[in-house]
Amino acid sequence: MKKTGMSILPIPVKDRTAGGLSLFWLWCGGNVLLVTFMVGSDYAPSIGLIPTIVLTIFANLAAYTCIAWSSQRSAKYGIDEIIALRPTYGIRGSIFGVIILVGINFGWVGILTALAGKSAKHVMITYGGGFTFTGDYIIYSLIGISIPIVFLLINPKYGFTLAKVTFPFFIALTIYILYKLIQPENWNAMASVKPTFEVGGAYVFELCVAFAVAWLPYLGAWNKFAKSQRHAYWTAYLGLTAMGILFGLVGGMATLLTGEHEPPAWAGQIDVGLPAYLIIVFGNITTIALLTYGGVMAILSIFPKMKYQIVTLALALPSTIFIFSASLQDMFNYILLFVGLLAGPYWAVSIADFYFLRKEKFDVRECYNPNGIYKYFHGFNPVAIFSQLVGMIVWVYLGGWMSGMSAFSYTNGESLFHLLSATFPAMVVSGLVYVIAGKIIFSKYQFGGYSFSKKNSCTKGVDKAS
Repeated sequence: MKKTGMSILPIPVKDRTAGGLSLFWLWCGGNVLLVTFMVGSDYAPSIGLIPTIVLTIFANLAAYTCIAWSSQRSAKYGIDEIIALRPTYGIRGSIFGVIILVGINFGWVGILTALAGKSAKHVMITYGGGFTFTGDYIIYSLIGISIPIVFLLINPKYGFTLAKVTFPFFIALTIYILYKLIQPENWNAMASVKPTFEVGGAYVFELCVAFAVAWLPYLGAWNKFAKSQRHAYWTAYLGLTAMGILFGLVGGMATLLTGEHEPPAWAGQIDVGLPAYLIIVFGNITTIALLTYGGVMAILSIFPKMKYQIVTLALALPSTIFIFSASLQDMFNYILLFVGLLAGPYWAVSIADFYFLRKEKFDVRECYNPNGIYKYFHGFNPVAIFSQLVGMIVWVYLGGWMSGMSAFSYTNGESLFHLLSATFPAMVVSGLVYVIAGKIIFSKYQFGGYSFSKKNSCTKGVDKAS
């Protein structure tokens, strides 16, 4: 018999054991990782110390406000994120969400694995008496990805245990690093750095929103264990936001102080080396478990007969190619472009559908029926796909210049970007187009489980997972 959470079947209410504290530490842990440091590092040299502090706080508060809304579908019905996308996109249309999630997963897990290996090597050289050997970086990286995979293979619920045990310690270490950074001599040094003005406030907002959007594919994988929707929303919002702000500030300040962008590099130049390395090495191990599990569930949504353990191994191994990546900063930037263009509009449509058309109701049984009401047109909802494509076009027009490719660069669009950013407007447009088109088309053709009565709700909204 499979352990709870090792299949794509709904989790009954009686088996949902994640309360507020467990979920809070889990989502805090989601952003307790060194790529969150790199968000602040990316823009701090361009805008300077005080703007970095103000914009990091504001942008994260704004970004995660709407992101946490997406956690409600899985929390209410106890189903995985990709399964919860089927009422919106159709049985087959949800596969695109799998492609996005797996693509993000390869990048994030790969970067985390490589940075954990770099940091472990620094620890051994700096604090281990100069100990080093041929291939040590590769060995440390492989150990870093192996530990969380073992935990997942035993029981995915160990992710909550890992979070409760490790992340409070890592957060305390990060607060200590922040305390060291704001000491008068360091503060004065950071304040004296002249901004390069290569990017502005809109870019900062774009970066924080895109990084927040990267969590959308993973929310349902863990919030399906939530005891209530309230627990799922507030813990995801508060946990991700708090750590996004804390780590963004530390990363930005450390880069201003040292000129280095990657955490393993700046950690060795300031008097917080060991705490920073501990966060990087062990924090990444726990986060890799969190990310990989989301990817495993996504693959199982397409191939439910595959063994959980085999999928876990198959998903983790390809990420090791990033150990040999020359520039992790470049990889980080490309992943965020990928997220903004594809994940933002795609999940915006699902959020709009759940709240504004379905009024938070859909039929769980039909999510598993390939010939049911969520079949739409050969398994795809054309209205949802069209709305997503409209949002993607908006993103390319506004933010295509960030790719560096002239074919996707528009002068007027770039000018508007500096006022609007790209990902958030694209999401708003996708959601708005879907709501308007959906109310017109679905009310006429009556498919997909929609039934617009005076109360404007769906007819099939019983929580079958209960």
